[in-house]
Amino acid sequence: MKKITRRQIVWAFVFALILILEFGFDFFEICLGEIMRITNPLRPRAGRYWVNENRAAEGSQEAALLEPARFDSVSYAPPVDLQDLLMLLSFHESITVTREDFLKFYNNMTKEQQIKFIEPLQLYHLSRTQEWQRVRIRQTNRQIVVHFLDRADLLLKENYVAIGQESTSGDSGVDIFSFDNPEYSGRIVDGNNFYAAFDKLSKQLQLQIINDPSLLLRWQDDLKSVAISGYVRDGSVKIECLVVTDLGQRKYELNASELAIGYLVGELNQLGVQPQITLPEKEGVGK
Repeated sequence: MKKITRRQIVWAFVFALILILEFGFDFFEICLGEIMRITNPLRPRAGRYWVNENRAAEGSQEAALLEPARFDSVSYAPPVDLQDLLMLLSFHESITVTREDFLKFYNNMTKEQQIKFIEPLQLYHLSRTQEWQRVRIRQTNRQIVVHFLDRADLLLKENYVAIGQESTSGDSGVDIFSFDNPEYSGRIVDGNNFYAAFDKLSKQLQLQIINDPSLLLRWQDDLKSVAISGYVRDGSVKIECLVVTDLGQRKYELNASELAIGYLVGELNQLGVQPQITLPEKEGVGK
């Protein structure tokens, strides 16, 4: 057995002493920290650190007191159109409007302006949910930032709109609706059933039925009935939509793809509409 030398004993002693000192120093630091923490309320608050901390605390309290008063005192009417919005943003850092007021504002814009704020089909889907409650709008440089928020003011969607000259366009022509056309016989559904079936389709199919989604935003609950033609002409099926407003009954005539109408009819029949709707036939077949 190899004998332990004096040098090895010395080095072992030195190593053990270093460990003891290291652990002792750590223990001393912990004890000193605890003493400082316990006696912290008893010691005078003097020096740059305490002065800066007091200033920060006072500033936060003042901001908390002033901010609610500043926003509660802000009062403005919802914007009617884009020019009205820009004027409001010149006086206010940001404005918040309800979903109903935003839909009115959106429907007063031109189609070019609408697309820049949000795609009509996207806004339609937002409007069909209860999550979306309000819109917060602010201007930064040459952009308008649009935040679509839920009840808790959590962000659902964010859009950026470049501010520039917009072209104007007139409204689509509409006529008085008539149910007398025999190709619609037994093929008329109410607006609620149409929406229920339409909402189950993919966005691609929805656009093949109504290629201008801004109409959906304009109609909303004013859409009372939808008539689906029983005939296919050149790969498309005619549908007519009855919209009832304060101005009376209005008709929108659209051409939808045969494929999309097939899926829509299937969803309507699954809802149990009566009478059940058959798929449109190619014009001239079976006559």
